[in-house]
Amino acid sequence: PAGARDVRLTFAHRWRFERGGDGALLALALDGGSYGSIANAQLTGAAYNGRTSDFCPPTGGAGQSVFTGAQDAFVTTVVDLDAACDAVTSGSAGCAGHTVRLAFTAITDCWDEDTGWFLDDVAVTACVP
Repeated sequence: PAGARDVRLTFAHRWRFERGGDGALLALALDGGSYGSIANAQLTGAAYNGRTSDFCPPTGGAGQSVFTGAQDAFVTTVVDLDAACDAVTSGSAGCAGHTVRLAFTAITDCWDEDTGWFLDDVAVTACVP
């Protein structure tokens, strides 16, 4: 809503991907625009821990910062959505007044695979005047 501040996405997750070949990332789109990756600088708690390789990735999938390898116990990640929105708009008003779409995205190459990404306790919070 207009005037919202301290907009955060919080979620628990665990993953098992081929290290460096496969992984998962978060993406954001504003006001019907195209999706862009949420940067590691906007994450606290568990953050991206590697990049995808350039060996047969899907289009646009090479070199992406991702959660990769194995994290067998659930950990928590908090996303500063205001900072992510500011990165898209080059502004400083955060997500207030924008339509925000989030994507939990897995990237796999053409080689090995593993069990994937498991999400729990997903919540978006904001302070609204």
